[in-house]
Amino acid sequence: MNNDIELFLYSRAGCTPCEEFKARLDAQGLHYHIIDVDLDPELKYRYGARIPVLVAGDTEICEGCYNESAVHRLLQNVRPDSA
Repeated sequence: MNNDIELFLYSRAGCTPCEEFKARLDAQGLHYHIIDVDLDPELKYRYGARIPVLVAGDTEICEGCYNESAVHRLLQNVRPDSA
């Protein structure tokens, strides 16, 4: 779908909300990188209690559950203007 933005999903193994979040991203055809917070103590501290967390650049888009409106706004902001 949109290749202009790099998305990161902070997640962990065995996390049902994370799996549901991934399914929503996949259904929209979005490409993203999965980051397992349990592999890095700093990430576990920062995101562990809030996962799943979707991040684009330095901006947290949504956490805990998929926010379709927030993702839609993000994608609208990165699409090139059509003339």
